Amino acid sequence: MRKLALAVVLGSGLASVGGCTVSQYEPPPPPGLGDGCTAEVACKGTPVAVEHGVVTAKDDAFHAVAASNDGVVFMGGFGSGTTEADGVPKEGNVLLTRRGPDGAISDWSGKFVPGKEGTLVTVASLAVAPAGEVAVAGYFNGTLQIGIESYASQANSRDAFLAVFDAQGALVYLKAFGDQAYQVAHAVAFDPAGNVYLGGSFAGTVDFGDKAALEASGTGDGFLVSYDRTGKLRWRVPVRGAGFQAVYALAITDDGDVVAAGLMDGESSLGPLEGELTEWKDMFLARFDAASGDVTWAQRMGGSGDQIVDAIDISPKTGEIALVGNFRGGKMDLLGKQYTNDDMHVWDMFAAFYSPTDGALLRSAAFQGPGIQAGTGVAFDPAGDVVIGCLFSQQLQLGIKLLATESGLDADACAFKLRGGTLDVVWGHDFGDAWAQGITAVDVSPKTGRPLLVGGFQSKLVGILDEPESAGGFDAFFLELSP
Repeated sequence: MRKLALAVVLGSGLASVGGCTVSQYEPPPPPGLGDGCTAEVACKGTPVAVEHGVVTAKDDAFHAVAASNDGVVFMGGFGSGTTEADGVPKEGNVLLTRRGPDGAISDWSGKFVPGKEGTLVTVASLAVAPAGEVAVAGYFNGTLQIGIESYASQANSRDAFLAVFDAQGALVYLKAFGDQAYQVAHAVAFDPAGNVYLGGSFAGTVDFGDKAALEASGTGDGFLVSYDRTGKLRWRVPVRGAGFQAVYALAITDDGDVVAAGLMDGESSLGPLEGELTEWKDMFLARFDAASGDVTWAQRMGGSGDQIVDAIDISPKTGEIALVGNFRGGKMDLLGKQYTNDDMHVWDMFAAFYSPTDGALLRSAAFQGPGIQAGTGVAFDPAGDVVIGCLFSQQLQLGIKLLATESGLDADACAFKLRGGTLDVVWGHDFGDAWAQGITAVDVSPKTGRPLLVGGFQSKLVGILDEPESAGGFDAFFLELSP
């Protein structure tokens, strides 16, 4: 049984939260109150509200978050399941939660009919269209069912799915992609016209809707496909190669083009990167024409180790592209700026900013030190500042602040903000105790400018008022911070 509880850290009167004097209210704040702080400089990044999302005896985690212009927030992942030791879910059903502009919680998980034991249906990415439609993308094995529409994966393989709902929650269309091999949707986005873009990776053979199936050429190929508002296929672009390729993250430019970031492994093929050979696992960043899917430009960021991009966003003020990800096992070249991590077992985090015109590097930073530093989410706020979500063990040095875990064996969730146009850290916080906690995705509300963080945690979220406690292996959480 799912239990959704809103634990708002604000009520009536005045309270002190992390050294910040806050006028208390049910979110959103009344007109003119701003972010609710009477001393904004003293409370940047402190918690405003937390939804202790799902509490069950099994594992629950949010993997995605998306906010609309009118203040609606969607959170998605998987619930009431079990995970492998590395945190990858092996069982569970969709977890999908809607939070209204008034803070009211609606459980949309029931739109997906729960499967029998052993089923896995999980949300990997969410997007909200300007007109309020919601795109839900992820993967499943077993049975995927919404209403009377149902799909079954073949031979217990992992298949990709895309579900689009209207603003009232009615299903617009549902698509599933797969054969006896694996297919996973990693990222989804809407353009201003309501067209959908879906990115992921696949092995075997997949029909995306034109009856002309794509066949993977290596261990796995990446894909980027686009559908119109009715679900009709507009175009498709494969990312091919002899190794493993994937599209991991998507963002939309102010003029409606799509920017994709992902993985290239071995000899790969994407636009001008045709035939380029990687040493290990490299990243790519590419801009696609929204109407045709043609590659406008493409860049490869490589090195002697592994480089993995985790999240992408585009500044509403400058149009610049922000990438956040991780690297290990050698030297990483971000198109002119190099960083080194010679440990193949420990990830370091990076943040890099690129030109929307040609993908040239504008600036970058690496966050390194003892233990693991892993970037998991990035989002620009309306002012052009950028919020990064992460997890770390041992230490995370942010310049203005050193974050530290209780021991070298646990991991804490973390978030920090960089000033737009610079690499200056505005604020940074960690949330956790001696067990494991992690941020998995980040967005910023266009309406309030507040950072929105989701993830999973064990034990306690220290650093949050009332310090919510988990009941299962992992529980899902949603955290809203002051700007």
